[in-house]
This record gives sequence, structure tokens and C-alpha cells, in this order.
Amino acid sequence: MATTANDLLKFLDYAGQKGLLNPNTAHAHRAAAKAVFSIEGDLDAVDVTSANLDGLVTRFVNLNSSKGAKALTPGSLETYRQRTKQAVSWFQEWTADPAGWRPSMRVGTTKPTNGKPKKSTTKPTGNKPSTTPETPTPAPAPPIGPQGKTADFIYPLREGVVVHLWLPLDLKMAEYRRLSAHMRGLVIDAEPDAS
Repeated sequence: MATTANDLLKFLDYAGQKGLLNPNTAHAHRAAAKAVFSIEGDLDAVDVTSANLDGLVTRFVNLNSSKGAKALTPGSLETYRQRTKQAVSWFQEWTADPAGWRPSMRVGTTKPTNGKPKKSTTKPTGNKPSTTPETPTPAPAPPIGPQGKTADFIYPLREGVVVHLWLPLDLKMAEYRRLSAHMRGLVIDAEPDAS
């Protein structure tokens, strides 16, 4: 099976269209991979399985940094790096076993923050009914009220999940960076840093 950067992009399109990945996730990873691998020129000439990904990302960062005001932020560049590495990892797993592939996800060790118990992923075996009692879903906790000069920013994160962000009305760039770094640490489906 071909393993060019173009094949990687086709795989991400396929995975998003067939529901193997969330379409938005597939699109975001595709955009990052295309941007990084495009610095080599012809996407059909780059073999993603043998490419020096760290070197390509470093070159991408260097080329982007020279764009002045149009340059991506350090946080965005890190996101490009993570998404490209994750896309290549998924692609390599898929090429090894296309029929059995499921995206690998990092397992978080934190408790859910939405107050709802984690849904069970175990299925009963044979004809025996499950002996696990059904846990009732508790009512969602009311949002915490405003504190100081803040505003409640309501954000529909994904289908069925709306989050409240209480942020200062005069949010500073340093505060945004701290929040961004904190949020990155909460993500459960990104590849952990190799460094």
C-alpha cells in the first residue's frame, strides 16, 4: 500500500467520510498534515512512514516564523505538530490493518468534569443478562455565578455538550496562553508529547 503524503490526506478524507473519525477531527488533522508536508513540495514524493517528521515540523515552524504578523502562534504551531504526528500514527496503523483499524486514543486519568458517570463500554457475553445495575444520571450542577468583572461565555463544544467559560472581560494574552496550556492538558484524544 502506498504511503505518500497524498495517500495520508486521502486516508483522512476517507476516515472522516466513513465515520471512522469525527469529520471535524479528520479535517483538522488533514489541514495540519497538508501544511507540514507541503513544505517538501510534491505530496506524492514524500513517504510519510520514513519522513523525518520532527525535522519537517521544525522547518514548518521556521518558515512560518518568518511571516511576521501573519505567523501562527506558538500554540497553533504545537497543535500542527501534534495533529500531524497523530495523523501519521493513525495512517500507519490503518495501513497495517485497514479492516480492523480503530483510532487509538490516549486514556485520561481524570474524572469527568461534567458531573455525569462514565458510560460503561463492556457488553454482556452470551445470553446472560448483565448483572451491573443501571446507575441513575444525576442532575447537572448549576453553573457557578460570576465573580468580579467576568462574563459567562456559553460555547457549544459538540453535540449535546455546552460549556460555560467564565472569563474576565479584560482577558490578557498571558492569561489566554495559560488557559490554552491548561486546556491542552485536559485533552484525552491527542498523542502525548514524545519529549
